[in-house]
Amino acid sequence: MQVQKYRETEIGLIPENWEVIEIGNLFDIKVGGDLDKLQYSDVKDQKHIFPIYSNSIGNSGILGYAHDYQYLENCITVTARGTLGHAIPRFEKFNAVVRLIILIPKKDVELIFVSHYINNNINFNLEKTSIPQLTAPKITKYQIPLPPLQEQKVIAKFLSTVDARLDIVERERQRIERLKVGIMKELFEGKKWKVVNLSEVVEILDNKRVPLSSMERSKQKGQYPYCGANGVVDYINKFAYDGEYLLLAEDGGDYGKFG
Repeated sequence: MQVQKYRETEIGLIPENWEVIEIGNLFDIKVGGDLDKLQYSDVKDQKHIFPIYSNSIGNSGILGYAHDYQYLENCITVTARGTLGHAIPRFEKFNAVVRLIILIPKKDVELIFVSHYINNNINFNLEKTSIPQLTAPKITKYQIPLPPLQEQKVIAKFLSTVDARLDIVERERQRIERLKVGIMKELFEGKKWKVVNLSEVVEILDNKRVPLSSMERSKQKGQYPYCGANGVVDYINKFAYDGEYLLLAEDGGDYGKFG
């Protein structure tokens, strides 16, 4: 089995057969056009078939549709204001409004690979302004690692598979969240309940806590969970509570099954 060799570069350790390249040397860089100059519609029809992408990264990012296009397929759009540097590969003819930067390949490159690297490895949020902005000259100078094209394709295929699985998980999470909202609405809406202070329905047992240092805990190793301010931190040989309790983590933690 061949051992992969690595080399140190200005962006970190990379495989020996990869290169480091500035984005501006790999792509022509354009900025989205003026919306007022585009004849567009809110709906896709036979006349308006080319999407207009906005700076939004939520949902599809489609602002509307135009009767003509500015950019050919196989480009990357990068958000340039607000949430900076979110890269999305585009595989159809499209339009882009201001505050979107368009990366047009100068040579064969796998757009999914480059988009993933930009999204997960480059921090563009450097402007010290109330609304951070990314400019075309700035993105030109950022460096990325570039494997041989075939290796880019293999990595991109793997990443696309992972993304597809994550999309399934996210859709299921959203479905469960909608179900929960519906159940809560059914349980609580229209009920003649009264509002009380928490102390009226539970006893707060802060005064029974017994702080133990790590050294003290090391002398009392056992099977019972010892809960700190941020979750279960150890197990000791004796317990102070036996029953049903609600634990609140002071520092935003999570007690898992003890929660």
